[in-house]
Amino acid sequence: MSQSEFIYQESRRSIRLGWKRPIRIVHPTQHPAYAVNASATGLLIDTAFDQGYRVGAEISVLIPHMNGEYQILVKGQIVRTERFPNHLRIAVNLIE
Repeated sequence: MSQSEFIYQESRRSIRLGWKRPIRIVHPTQHPAYAVNASATGLLIDTAFDQGYRVGAEISVLIPHMNGEYQILVKGQIVRTERFPNHLRIAVNLIE
């Protein structure tokens, strides 16, 4: 096996884990959303709303605990958006 076989096309810094669960965007606008996957440094979000989500903007997301009793607020910076006919995907680098 040569050294070049270990070079990945992928430029992301962390391994992504499939993590599908409902979340809520609370800043810059408030909308329901869905986490598609997560990593140690980021989150991929899917939402039906396309308002105010631009690359470089800060975003805050509430993630409920599985039992529904607790929530965690995470903040990040939008690094990529991908528009589809009926939804938007938002890639976020976490900062807090």
